[in-house]
Amino acid sequence: MTLLCDVSGDDTEDIHVTWSKDGDMVVNSERYVTEDRRLMLYDATPDDSGRFTCDAIRRQQQSDASIDIAVHGMHNSIFVVSSVNLILPLCI
Repeated sequence: MTLLCDVSGDDTEDIHVTWSKDGDMVVNSERYVTEDRRLMLYDATPDDSGRFTCDAIRRQQQSDASIDIAVHGMHNSIFVVSSVNLILPLCI
């Protein structure tokens, strides 16, 4: 599953994006990888369900966007996820 924080505005190169799940900062691991405004989740399980938020910060400006993701279970060894490859638009 991949989530993309799509940020628009002036000087988008200076924008720092962080991700959180249910209010807790997402830390890179074997299953969670943040890269270039993307959050990639590998081998999703129902425990990965929750509210994912991207925070974009540039200088003194901040904006965020959230989405609720529900991982429902396995179907033929593939987990069924209610939302995949999402773009969360932000304007700074």
